[in-house]
Amino acid sequence: MMEGNTQHRTQIYLPSSLYHQIKEMARVRNTSIAQIVRDALLRYTGSRVMTPHQEFARAKRAFLSLAGIGSGPKNLARRHDAYW
Repeated sequence: MMEGNTQHRTQIYLPSSLYHQIKEMARVRNTSIAQIVRDALLRYTGSRVMTPHQEFARAKRAFLSLAGIGSGPKNLARRHDAYW
């Protein structure tokens, strides 16, 4: 989830009481135990998962900035002779 849609499988060991708490939370929320663990880890680390749209917008801004598009005076097209 953090790297686009790439996910890495992992295995963790939980005390029985914690496992049963998480299992009950997943049942009540109608979701998976894995999703409960992912949500908890995201809150714990302060991470934020970007949607594909947000990732595209970030990449677009980075490209435009790298290309120098969108920078410079706002009236550059009309008054280009004054700047060169």
